[in-house]
Amino acid sequence: MTCKAWRPLAGLFAAAFIAAPAWAQTPAELGWCTGDANATPALQIKDCTAVIQGGKATPLNLVIALTIRGRAYDLVGDQARALEDLNRAIELNATNAGAFMLRGAVHGKRRTYDSAIADYTEAVRLDPKLASALSDRGLAYAGKGEFGRAIADYTEAIRIDPKLAVAFNNRGVARTRSPTSPRRSGSIRTTSAPITAAATSAPRPAPTPTPSPITARRSSWRRAIRPPGSAVAGPAPSPARCRRRSPTATS
Repeated sequence: MTCKAWRPLAGLFAAAFIAAPAWAQTPAELGWCTGDANATPALQIKDCTAVIQGGKATPLNLVIALTIRGRAYDLVGDQARALEDLNRAIELNATNAGAFMLRGAVHGKRRTYDSAIADYTEAVRLDPKLASALSDRGLAYAGKGEFGRAIADYTEAIRIDPKLAVAFNNRGVARTRSPTSPRRSGSIRTTSAPITAAATSAPRPAPTPTPSPITARRSSWRRAIRPPGSAVAGPAPSPARCRRRSPTATS
């Protein structure tokens, strides 16, 4: 599964922990190490590094800065450094569901699907209502070819968040790719018209290219890194996404 098929991650800064009052630094000292929608990955890396190395950050703020910088490294393609930051963030705060989600996405891009599944499973354990983590875990299962488990995760994600359109899309793709799918066995007709001799002798249309097994989604790690009831530091930047065309259903 390529980056085009692994589009992680939807609601970004996940609700488990950005509380503005927790910052010991002033806004000038924080710079772009926040959830500002205008912050680029390069700016976040620069300013979060200053926060991390400055010695003034509270333990919670250090975890936040590591999580933000880890995501920024991932967005610029430096997955090794992203993993270093996210590993450290999780070591400092093992209840950081957002960091588990982000690390799961990095593992997914590297096709280490078992590690991705483990991280998404922990994110769901920490926040059972985190539909995006279930949907992203479905991506990892699909990457392994375990479409039954992928479909189960998408279905549960949809139950939790009926507006999670990407889960509907990915479930539809997974169903067409599953070995038990009627489409794969050829038992589904694409038209309700009766088959006639003329129809059978007519030239058959060119086959439609098989879609990639998964169209990924934006991941919702922003909701996972802020304690319930806390104030949000600012609007969260949307994660950079590898875009792909959603598969077209056969009518």
